[in-house]
Amino acid sequence: MLAKTTITTYNSCLSSIARDLNYHCDIGFYPDGTVWLDDYEKIYAVIKAKSDSIHSHGTYLFAVRYLMEVRDSTNQEALDFYKKKSQEIRFEIEKNYMTKKKTEKQNSNWMTMSELKEVLNGLELVIPKKIGNYNDYRNLIKFITLKIHLFMPLRRDLTNCKIFKNPTEEQLSDKTFNYIVLDTTKEQCYYLGNVFKGSKYYSQLKNMLSDSIYKDLIFYFDDLIRYGKENYLITDRNNNSFDKTNFTYFLNSIFKPYKKLISSTMLRNIVISDLYKLDQATQDKYTNLAKLCGHSAKTAFSYYTKVID
Repeated sequence: MLAKTTITTYNSCLSSIARDLNYHCDIGFYPDGTVWLDDYEKIYAVIKAKSDSIHSHGTYLFAVRYLMEVRDSTNQEALDFYKKKSQEIRFEIEKNYMTKKKTEKQNSNWMTMSELKEVLNGLELVIPKKIGNYNDYRNLIKFITLKIHLFMPLRRDLTNCKIFKNPTEEQLSDKTFNYIVLDTTKEQCYYLGNVFKGSKYYSQLKNMLSDSIYKDLIFYFDDLIRYGKENYLITDRNNNSFDKTNFTYFLNSIFKPYKKLISSTMLRNIVISDLYKLDQATQDKYTNLAKLCGHSAKTAFSYYTKVID
């Protein structure tokens, strides 16, 4: 069973394809049935024209396959074509992952950790001690969001994240939300993330946050609650929680003055790359050794690499 967010993404992709084919559909809607997807070469040309990203191509193809399979399409030739192209893209993505090289888009938008910390410092400078209007609040949540992501590179998990000070068990009981908990007794805070696989609850992640983050959240707690809604950590101008798409735009806006397009995925890449500090010579060494052993570098790291005391 697909998650609601995945289905929403697929519907958006299908609607976009339909509009490019001059179907008069509102955003999020597309023609009935699957006949309009039968001309697979034309559909694939439309998909490729949309973006240079093979990740994007893959998402559009999965959306097309999803609709055709759900609607029980009998055009096996088209289904086989879309399946083959999806497999080719998956293989290409895996190959790119194995090389550890940045994509062209990543290269043009990459920032180092020191540069990201300069962005963070710049945001801190424009936040007043007392939040007086929405613009102040927006700068505050940009600062808070980036600071958390640099410490703990989440996906887009802050979209449905609530913040509480010394909460009761009942306040943390709804597993559809993530939480940041401020413990004033111990003067510390932690992130409580509820992990789902598709639409099924999987597990709960608890991770301590830094003392510096705790101090910022405690200092601005009343402002966050006053400008937010129902204890959401971050909200938009209408006091609504961000959906994942709007959160991406919000995160992008932090880096717009630097002419960089950076998302939560890019931040994960930068933070983790900085931790591992992997240069090309070392990566080549890993890859060559893995070939000699008859497996991939990923297998070598996952199964054979051990911590040396």
